[in-house]
Amino acid sequence: MTITAFDGAAGCGKTYSLLGELTEVLQQVGLERHQRVLALTFMHGARLRLNERLDKVDGLRNKFDCFTIDSFAWRVCFRFRCRLREAGVQALNVSDFDNTCELAAMLLKDRSVCSWVSAVYPGS
Repeated sequence: MTITAFDGAAGCGKTYSLLGELTEVLQQVGLERHQRVLALTFMHGARLRLNERLDKVDGLRNKFDCFTIDSFAWRVCFRFRCRLREAGVQALNVSDFDNTCELAAMLLKDRSVCSWVSAVYPGS
């Protein structure tokens, strides 16, 4: 599993660097029909800006998902809610971001959950 992260203060070039590296990877590897690029941010405003920029990348239109980290965690938990019930989790509280992220991290330790994420989002 490969994760590429860009960290830094506002205006330091994180998005520029990300888009440059992503463009290079897409040119070298490309995407299968069922694959998408996964982009995660901490804040909703950053997600909106990144979504707008990703939409302009050649060959990527409608082939990416851009989420906040807690939103992606919620999606993983919702998709695998049967596994959570098996683990004794009765209900998801959408507004408990920390718990949702912890539950998603627990699910992502499972090989089949990781396989699903990796099949949809190559390189993740």
